[in-house]
Amino acid sequence: MDKIRALAKEGRRSINMQLCIAVESYLEQYEKEHGEIPVPGED
Repeated sequence: MDKIRALAKEGRRSINMQLCIAVESYLEQYEKEHGEIPVPGED
């Protein structure tokens, strides 16, 4: 959590926004390696 806090401060973001960015980045990387994640109801 301290590392997330440090990145948020460096980027002048809230911790919540920094966590959102981290999750989006993770999902993009995951989909590059494994293909798109199917989401029910999203066609």
